[in-house]
Amino acid sequence: MATAIITDRAAQMFPRLTPAQIRRISTIGHRRDVHTGDVLFDVGDQNTPFFVVVSGTVDLVRLIGDREEPITVYHPGEFSGEMNMLSARRSLVRGRVASDGEVIVVDRAALRTLVQRDSELSEILMRAFILRRTAGPACGLGHVLGDGIFRDIVAQLRQLAGDPSSAPLLQRKDDLDAVSGPKVASAQMAAFREWEQFKGERFAELRGIRHPTLVVNGVGDEMIPVSNSYRLGESLSNAVLGRRG
Repeated sequence: MATAIITDRAAQMFPRLTPAQIRRISTIGHRRDVHTGDVLFDVGDQNTPFFVVVSGTVDLVRLIGDREEPITVYHPGEFSGEMNMLSARRSLVRGRVASDGEVIVVDRAALRTLVQRDSELSEILMRAFILRRTAGPACGLGHVLGDGIFRDIVAQLRQLAGDPSSAPLLQRKDDLDAVSGPKVASAQMAAFREWEQFKGERFAELRGIRHPTLVVNGVGDEMIPVSNSYRLGESLSNAVLGRRG
């Protein structure tokens, strides 16, 4: 079940960086030789570095009692991490080297700077981090998809933008989402699929919105397809369509 949900958006959750993108990341990190069995990060680790696999492979697993359950394998060009990395929360998973190779290691401060200054890499990394975070229940990694998760995501994005008001949200200890699992994740995915289906004339309800609206989207955005922006611009009666990038 977890594998099916991950596969549904695997290209966005686990994208493969280009050589040029890897070179840009290498300028803010350091290269490290790794060997089979090396643990790059473990359950409970805090301030976990960001890893890009240059060669070899890295297994991502979760612990169930005294055994490991595989989640995915990072191949050359792929990278570790999710939204927890930006907020210095503890790791919920283990990353262990499956075959000898080389990785680029980037500390959290440098990663935050990269996300703020490199728009291309920021789009790729943040999309992957958000999708991995929201897919957590499907893998048994995180919590139920609820207001709490999205408050965290919004707070982390605001903090990246330099907004100090986000700090209390990231440090909160209560009002946390209850631990969930594959059963809840499957029900949520079914609800998403039902929500995607429309009845009657498509986009008809949008024409009833008459407030002035600015529609903006990035170029090549896969998480929210650019085509949706054009449809909004055409369907909203008082819209202006802009473009970023």
